[in-house]
Amino acid sequence: MIVIATCNQYPQIFLGLKLIVDALTRKGEEVRCIPWQEEDLSVFCQAKYVLPLCAWDYAKTPEDFKDWLMKVKNGGGKLLNSPDIILQNMNKTYLLELANKGVNVTPSCFLKKPSLDKVESIKLSHHWDDMVLKPVYGQSGNLVTRYSNAITNQDEVFKSDGGILVQPFIPEIKSNGELAICFINGIYSHSVCRMPASDDWRANTKYKVSVKPIDLDEKVIEQARSSLSYLDEMPLYARVDGIIVNENFMLSELELIEPALFFELVEDINQTGFDRLISHLAG
Repeated sequence: MIVIATCNQYPQIFLGLKLIVDALTRKGEEVRCIPWQEEDLSVFCQAKYVLPLCAWDYAKTPEDFKDWLMKVKNGGGKLLNSPDIILQNMNKTYLLELANKGVNVTPSCFLKKPSLDKVESIKLSHHWDDMVLKPVYGQSGNLVTRYSNAITNQDEVFKSDGGILVQPFIPEIKSNGELAICFINGIYSHSVCRMPASDDWRANTKYKVSVKPIDLDEKVIEQARSSLSYLDEMPLYARVDGIIVNENFMLSELELIEPALFFELVEDINQTGFDRLISHLAG
């Protein structure tokens, strides 16, 4: 049995994941979708694989999710991606580690105990006139905040577990959109471009973005792929998000836990890594 870990808040799977479930079922695999908060952990520990592709609420209780990961691992469960990859990817400070290794990452400063004074200090020292504040444990753009004079120390973003990242706002996201570049076992699969709504600046699906397949130059694909080479192990599935700035790919985030892989949007799924993913899971 293969288990897709969902969550209590969003128990239903989306269309792209249904394609995966249906393909696995045709291969003879039993697939169940169960919230990761399920008290009976045996269903996860005894599964052939556990994929947390719908654990869309873990950032609200990150310590509980970490505890679940370790209990499943120690109970013999086979998580994909691996617990080590997931634990590292949960906290967005991994971007600082990648930047130190030479990856072209959106410039970032980490504040474990954020405050207005500290954010203002970063603004002055880095000459960032327009900034974005992001919880280090965050999903789907929740609490991502454009810095302004209206921000106070009472804003929810300052209360985020684990602290925040402070980044300059990258204006190219409005003109170029954000690329979501998908890889299966480190091999390029397909890409989409997420264009923010005309009255917004965020490229997350919940903010009415336009999402369309896009063909990319090999240079951009290689720049995106290179960020995966710095991981301790190659993930089964990965979505590399970033923006084209000065004709080069700038990494925004690595999505290695519960990314939408957008298989439902591609014109010919046989030209992607879909079959490679199914073969790995059903093999």
